[in-house]
Amino acid sequence: MSPQANYMKLLTDASNFIYNKIKIWINSDLEYKIRFGVVSLLQFYLDDNFRLEELDLVKNINSDYFYVNMAIAWFYSFALIKQYDITVKYFEDKKWRWNYLVNYGTTNSPLSMTSLVLMSV
Repeated sequence: MSPQANYMKLLTDASNFIYNKIKIWINSDLEYKIRFGVVSLLQFYLDDNFRLEELDLVKNINSDYFYVNMAIAWFYSFALIKQYDITVKYFEDKKWRWNYLVNYGTTNSPLSMTSLVLMSV
């Protein structure tokens, strides 16, 4: 096996290890552990490592913590930016947390108000 193949295997193994840790953090009872898990998904798994199950992982978080809910809104606003077609399709039948997403999306992301209005129809 070439050194490059070994390196790619190491990165894949590390990515899977971290992803499994993120799933544990997201299911925690501790506010900042949950938030850390969501923000880690946002930063490391919305691009090349994107998995459709991420949308469900975050959807299944039920928290009254402000910072957790803001991280969730932040995650979905970036999911719309980085994985627009998949995320819009995902939201077609799901209206939960929509107010957080629209509010965060219009004030803190490059999504246009037109895109957000079209998604809410």
